Amino acid sequence: MSKFISLARRELIEHRTGLIYAPAIILTLVLVVVITSLGFGSGMTNANFGGTGNSYTSLGDLLSKLSESEAMVRAGLVGTFLNSISSPAFLILPFVIFFIMLGGLYEERRDRSFLFWKSMPVSDTWEVLARLGAGMILAPLCFLLIGMAAQVIALLIFTVLGAVQGGPVGDLWQVGTILRNWIHMPLFFLMWALWSVPVFAWVLFCGAYAPRAPFMYAILPPLVIMLFEGLYLKTTHFAAWIGIHLTAMPVAEDMAQDIIGGHTVIRGEDGFNFLMSSVAHPDLGVLFTSFGNPDLWIGLLVAAVLVYGAIWLRRYNS
Repeated sequence: MSKFISLARRELIEHRTGLIYAPAIILTLVLVVVITSLGFGSGMTNANFGGTGNSYTSLGDLLSKLSESEAMVRAGLVGTFLNSISSPAFLILPFVIFFIMLGGLYEERRDRSFLFWKSMPVSDTWEVLARLGAGMILAPLCFLLIGMAAQVIALLIFTVLGAVQGGPVGDLWQVGTILRNWIHMPLFFLMWALWSVPVFAWVLFCGAYAPRAPFMYAILPPLVIMLFEGLYLKTTHFAAWIGIHLTAMPVAEDMAQDIIGGHTVIRGEDGFNFLMSSVAHPDLGVLFTSFGNPDLWIGLLVAAVLVYGAIWLRRYNS
């Protein structure tokens, strides 16, 4: 475990731009825009949540309207608002993971630094697993921690601004919902990592194999297969398989089904309140429903084969 921690620190140092600076910069910009818009009144008069027809002239007015809602609706609104602050950073997470996987094993062959690591008491298996862990564990963890920090900063700033404007700022601190979200988000990204690992394991394998231009090796073969399937078989099964795994669609569908709860769509204010109440208390167990999906286990088997191939290539093809 001490070896793996040391390798994780190395990955954090090597990829700190993508793991730390990129999400921090994005969330800083989001905070500036949100605070400027809500905290100082810009854009508030046109706010219209859930078709309720309400408009708000200041943050204090918004908080007063929030306090009039039911407790579950308040909790759902605050949770949704905080998630909307941190979520923009997660849009670049797959790209960060892609380049971590692609560049790690390729760059060490190009600059011959793998000779140094082979002289250390670290096996090829540990090295490849460290690269895999940097993408599938370390990257989401860094993004999550930075996202949580952004949420806390937003709460503190809006608490101060809301108090100055005379709003009931205590309603912002929905501690139970915030903590549930902070438990829910890592579990969701755990399931997302399990679903998406075969796609990124392919990228890792290409980084270990490619003599040059690893990006082309990672992108062209899937594109050729998609093109061949579309032209000659008139199907899109391979592209759909990649899309399902890359987005963890079964997990998202289970979560949506849990929120809707089998109810028909309710429009207007009643539908909005129902949705917010459902968001306030997500069922954590729903995240693990897809463990019964055979496609998940097929993807994990594919990932295991590709990771083994990357280990073999690093051992014998470096």
